[in-house]
Amino acid sequence: QNPECDDISDEKGCKIVVIDPNNYMKDKPPKQALVKLRVDLLKILEIGEVEMMYRTQYALYQEWLDPRITFYNLHGNQGLNTLIEEEKHLIWTPRLVFDNTDEKTRTTTDSESVISVKREGNFTQNTLENVDNIWIFQGMDNPLDMNRVYETEWICDYQMHWYPFDTQTCRMTFAVTKDMNNFIRIIGNGHTYLGPVELTQYFVRGTEMFPERLGNDQQAIVLEVTLGRRLLGTLLTIYLPTFLLNIIGHSTNYFKPF
Repeated sequence: QNPECDDISDEKGCKIVVIDPNNYMKDKPPKQALVKLRVDLLKILEIGEVEMMYRTQYALYQEWLDPRITFYNLHGNQGLNTLIEEEKHLIWTPRLVFDNTDEKTRTTTDSESVISVKREGNFTQNTLENVDNIWIFQGMDNPLDMNRVYETEWICDYQMHWYPFDTQTCRMTFAVTKDMNNFIRIIGNGHTYLGPVELTQYFVRGTEMFPERLGNDQQAIVLEVTLGRRLLGTLLTIYLPTFLLNIIGHSTNYFKPF
């Protein structure tokens, strides 16, 4: 091989993922698998108070270790360690449920999912019998990272008792599937809100991520978005016109008849 060719010819025919097809089962997670979850909330697309929903666009990142996998020739730049489509479907990937949705939508591994390997561990070189110069990395030291952008319609229970001085709290709940609940563990790995703070009727007061246990001790990570109402718009469009109409109505009592 001629490494780092300008025409990327050194990458052709190269593979990153190496598994033992006789022992690796892609439907089974690694033993004591730990999945780190990170969410970049890109935008709040829609708020439906009557429909009791809100729709968001976000990037979901999942990171885990799989000791059953061996990696070849990892780069220091993670972007160069991206798996091709064939490799993505060879390995186990975490499946999460979007719990507070109508249809209990799940994460998916498809052509829009990007899976790459973080080079964090040391490597060994192949034996002299192999003519190719290969650096071998172990899956127990180099985590896999999968990310995908989703648009999801979430159920949100709006509390309108204190309108227009209300504060609403809407959730995005990512839960482990029931069949995997006893075999993997998920933890939060941070979150970021990247969208505009000022919305049409609300402003984003804050966001928070925390773990939670659902029914039957089901693991979940919750991203909670707190929305405050924009009072100036409410005062100008509701209270001020009502006040002016009342003033005009009462003032007509003092007009002289013609």
